[in-house]
Amino acid sequence: MRKSYPSDISREQFEKIRPILESSKKKTRPRKLDLYEVFCAVLYVLKSCCQWRMLPKDFPKWENIYYYFQIWSKKNREKPSLLELVLKKTSWRDTAEEKGYDTGKKISGIKRHIAVDTQGLPHAIHITTAEATDRSSAVKMVKNAKANLSEVKNILVDAGYTGENFATQIKKTIGATVEVIKRSELHTFVVLPKRWVVERSFAWLEKCRRFLEHLVRCVVESKTHKLLKGSTPLHLAAVYDCTEIVESLLKEGKNPLSKDINGKTPRELATDESLIQIFRVAEIKQQEYDATKWGTVSGGSTAALGATVAATLFATVFTIGFLPIVGAVAAITTSALAIGGATYMVLKPNTE
Repeated sequence: MRKSYPSDISREQFEKIRPILESSKKKTRPRKLDLYEVFCAVLYVLKSCCQWRMLPKDFPKWENIYYYFQIWSKKNREKPSLLELVLKKTSWRDTAEEKGYDTGKKISGIKRHIAVDTQGLPHAIHITTAEATDRSSAVKMVKNAKANLSEVKNILVDAGYTGENFATQIKKTIGATVEVIKRSELHTFVVLPKRWVVERSFAWLEKCRRFLEHLVRCVVESKTHKLLKGSTPLHLAAVYDCTEIVESLLKEGKNPLSKDINGKTPRELATDESLIQIFRVAEIKQQEYDATKWGTVSGGSTAALGATVAATLFATVFTIGFLPIVGAVAAITTSALAIGGATYMVLKPNTE
């Protein structure tokens, strides 16, 4: 009999979620561990932010706890039909290697954007530096979680996301409508039931410190992981949607058709539509340049080969007559140029 901890839930509460947890793993033999104890141990880690190895000894072995945590984390969830979207900003976050400065509120740090369903469960989350705009960051979050939000019909947002352009981009991405929940005109504190759900979700996250800090680390590490796999500067700029840097690199002659170790071009890593269009135009120009270069080289090589053959013939049969040789040289040179021109036309891409 172990002692109780503040993070524990009651047996009655656990029985309501037991079927969900048990469905994540087929039962092939009698279970030796009490799933209630395992679940409470997971809650203890999330609440206290301790390491798995530092779990109190009255819980089951930490290896078993971590094993079940991994299984439950991979369990698929039903897709929501209604989401609430909001952002949360903080002026400090030690675990985030990248920070930004918000000139409006004059604070340094990161922004956390989150989309939750009507029960307060998160379905999409996005971390940005503080200078990123609310609407553009929310659009990126929805695009990144597009597969999980395909059945969403309506998104509730606060006044910070007002604008036809934002609603249009959301509609284009997942086909959902945007509804702005406005505050009371009396300018006094009033609890808005629909908007309070997401604030409660942030309160839950703040209490589970390990989960929140791990989340920020994962977002930073996932981006870094993408960039370390044989990427070029263009790939790096594409991942972070840095339009100005991309344009500067393209002017310097960087190849937009270059591929990283996964075989992806910079355009395939970009998420911003305007940046993707810039890459498309640059790719067409690069293809034209490559075709012209190879056509010129091929034509020049063929012409040089023809001239060499003509010179050899001229030296060999000079005694036959001067005029026929001149005609032969002219004919061979003309043929070589024709072959080079034909080679260029074949390699030249169709730009229509």
